[in-house]
Amino acid sequence: SRLILIDRTDPTLSALERQEIVIERVGSLDEEAVKELVKHKNGPEAIIKDLVKAARQGMIAGHPLTLNVALALFPKDEIPVEDLKKKSARSPAAFKDIVEQGLARLSDAEREAFHTMAIATLSLPKKLAFKLFGADVVESLMTYQLVTEDEDERVALHQYAATSLGNLERANTKQLKTIANELMKWSLKYFDPHPGLKAAEIQRILEQPEEALETLAQLWPLV
Repeated sequence: SRLILIDRTDPTLSALERQEIVIERVGSLDEEAVKELVKHKNGPEAIIKDLVKAARQGMIAGHPLTLNVALALFPKDEIPVEDLKKKSARSPAAFKDIVEQGLARLSDAEREAFHTMAIATLSLPKKLAFKLFGADVVESLMTYQLVTEDEDERVALHQYAATSLGNLERANTKQLKTIANELMKWSLKYFDPHPGLKAAEIQRILEQPEEALETLAQLWPLV
C-alpha cells in the first residue's frame, strides 16, 4: 500500500482546487487489517475468516474504501459477504453495486442529500451543508463513510461515490441552485473564478443556459 500525496499549499492552486484534492490509500488491505476492521464491527468469526481469505485472493473485501463503506452501511448480520468474497478488487462496478445496496437502506432525506452532493461534486462549508440537508443527515452520511470532513470544516461526498452513483433525477434542484449561488458569492468576494465556474457547471446541468451564461459573464473580469 502507498499514499499519493499532493501539496495543498501549492500557490498555483485555487482555494476550490485545494478543497477538491483527495488523499487516498492505493492498494489492498493486508489480512491483518481486514481482520481488525471486521472485528471492530463485531463481525462473527466465520465472516472474518471468509473476508480475510477473500482479501488474500484479490477480491473486493481487501479494497479499503469498499470494505469500510460496507461495514459502515450494513449491520453486522447483514454485511454483503458474498459480494465482498466474489467480486474482484479491480472492478469499479463492485464498489458501485455494494454502495447501491447500502443506499437502499438510507432514509429518503439521506439519499437525496447523497445525490445532491454527488451532482455538486465539491466540498461545502459544514455550516452550509447542515443548513441545506440537516445536521443529522450529514452526520449520518459521515458515519457511513460516504462523506468526509477536512481540517477546514468542509464536508464532501467521497469523489468515487459521487462520480459512480450520482443521479440528477434524485437530487434536490433547489438545493443545487443554492449551492451555485453560494459558489458565485465566494468567487466575487475572494476574486477567485473557480467556484463561479463550478456554479456555471451546476446551472448547465440543471438546464439553465441563460443563468450559466450570466454567471460566466460576471466571472470574466476575474479571469
